[in-house]
Amino acid sequence: MVNSVFYQTHARQVHTVSSAVMILEGIFRGIRFDRVIFLLVNPQRTWITGRFGLGVGVEELLPVLHLPLKGKSNVFALALEENREYLLNPHQNPGDRALMDANFWASSGSQTILAVPLLVDQIPIGAFFVDRLDGAQPLRDEDRRRLRIFRDLAIVALRMIKKAKI
Repeated sequence: MVNSVFYQTHARQVHTVSSAVMILEGIFRGIRFDRVIFLLVNPQRTWITGRFGLGVGVEELLPVLHLPLKGKSNVFALALEENREYLLNPHQNPGDRALMDANFWASSGSQTILAVPLLVDQIPIGAFFVDRLDGAQPLRDEDRRRLRIFRDLAIVALRMIKKAKI
């Protein structure tokens, strides 16, 4: 019985990770963002943490993306609380810089970032981080529309995994 529960849990985690990697790959290659990172909310719903991603310097950026969900202290807390995307471009809108700490801006080199919340049945489970390193290449409306399609696919996949009797 214990082994059965372990294998079911492990199989569900493998499907979740495989689905997330395929979706990240589609976002990264299909829309051509410079970096794409999948962040997960912890079970206590107190932190959101960058788990894995694609692009230059992702490994250095992941530790910086360990952020509290309490209050409105960062863009991911806001995105999840309000269930809406947040586009930050501190060069055009200096106030955007306050939505992430100075360590993030120094480490990331991002010119523009987009925080996209992932909620399954109104429960915040994570977010996508995408960015552009070149300020001359903005996030277009078409990029955001295509990213929403990937977000919706991720939510459908997570719902299916949640309901699966693996």
